[in-house]
Amino acid sequence: MELAGPNYIISAKTAASLSNNELKAQYIKNRGLDDEHYKKLILEYLDKYKQASKEDIDKLLLDILPGVLDENQKKNKIRNLIYAMSKKDKTIINRGTNRYPKWVRAR
Repeated sequence: MELAGPNYIISAKTAASLSNNELKAQYIKNRGLDDEHYKKLILEYLDKYKQASKEDIDKLLLDILPGVLDENQKKNKIRNLIYAMSKKDKTIINRGTNRYPKWVRAR
């Protein structure tokens, strides 16, 4: 009997009540991390390497985003993070073009 499938997400309370450690681990993976964590990773990347292309940021984040998101949802999440960092937070600036962005840390 499969309790968690690709379209099912168990709650923390349900995961805690189960003796199945795999489902507990799956809950942690599916829950993901908050946006601030991903933003911090992008900023650390920029601190170390001075600039990042969209592809660089994709490589940094795609495999660590929650497993419940499909590829398109993950790319959308990254796009939203970049937008928030550049337009709302103003922590990064595009020094490239719209088609080929080169993100740098705002100072």
